[in-house]
Formats: sequence, structure tokens, C-alpha cells
Amino acid sequence: MEPEKTPLRKKLVLAGAVILALALMTAVLWQPLAVFRLQSRAGQAIEAALAQYGMDDQGYLACQAALLGGPIESAGLQLAVADLQRAAAMRPKNAHTQLLLGQAHCLIGETWEALAAFERFSQMRPDNPLGDLEAGMAHFNLAVAATDMSEPVREAHARQSRALFEGQGYTFDYFLNEADAAFERGAYPVAWTWYRLASWF
Repeated sequence: MEPEKTPLRKKLVLAGAVILALALMTAVLWQPLAVFRLQSRAGQAIEAALAQYGMDDQGYLACQAALLGGPIESAGLQLAVADLQRAAAMRPKNAHTQLLLGQAHCLIGETWEALAAFERFSQMRPDNPLGDLEAGMAHFNLAVAATDMSEPVREAHARQSRALFEGQGYTFDYFLNEADAAFERGAYPVAWTWYRLASWF
């Protein structure tokens, strides 16, 4: 006959079970929490860059801000890219990491890397328009600002930009109205962006 367990033994068994449960919970939750922390730090760096452009509360796309203000040389953004690459290695299927990574790449002038990240985001989140909108602006940047590009390649980027915006329902009238509104408020570089996009429609 098995001897009756003592209260102390019961407490030790219960404590061991609690410690094991906490260890398992920590193992399960650590990676998502680490990814969230990396995303949060990168997001703050992106917001700081947009604030440097004066575009943090204007609803601009990151790639549009990069075109209007020029690439930013920022240790914070370089760290953001490294953080997001670590986050992507931990959780490859996290779409938000790819969106932030594309925005950070765009802001430091790495447009090709940005396009790759936006494509991954759109594949993971086909119903979210942000990836296509950022990619459309990134193709626009290449079409109008790249200096080492042949005319046929430049035109291909212009067509790709138009196709992405058109796919999200944007039209000539939309861009023309945005351009006119920006011009009237004196935001001439922004107006030029919208007029140029309108001309492709």
C-alpha cells in the first residue's frame, strides 16, 4: 500500500508543476514578444524619420517621403533594418515586419530591397493595400529619380507604378484633384508628385 503523501510533498509537486507551466509559457511567448519589441523599436525610428521630413502626421507613404525629402542617413534607421531582419528570421511569416522593413529600406534609399519586402508583405496580406501603395511609390521613385537607368527600364517602372495604383482603384481624377489641392496650399513638391502620377493615367 502506497504511503499517504505529506502536505510538504504536495506543495513541492504543485510548485514544480507551476514552474514547468511558467517555463513552457515563457518558451511559447518569448519569440512573439521579442518580435513585437523589435518591431516597436523600428516603428519608432521610422516615425522619427517621417517627423524629420515634417510628414509624420500628414498620411504620407514612407516611399513618398523618401522621394520628396531624399534618403536619410540615420543610424536609427540602419538599426531598424537590422532589428527587422532579426524579427523576420524569428518569425518569417509575420507580415507587419515586412511592411516596416520595406518602409525603412525606402527611407534610407534602398528601393530595390524595399520592393522585395513590400512584395512579401502583399503575398502574406493580399487584402491589405499598403504593400501595393508603397511599392507603387517605390516604382515611381525609380522611374523619376534613378540616374543609372535606361529609358525602357524607366518606362517599365512607370507602368508598374501605374498598374499598382490602378489595381487599388486610383484614377487620373484622384491624382489630379490631390495635385490641385497640394498646389493650392503651396505644397509644390507634393503637387508635382501627384501631377506626374496623373500624367501616367
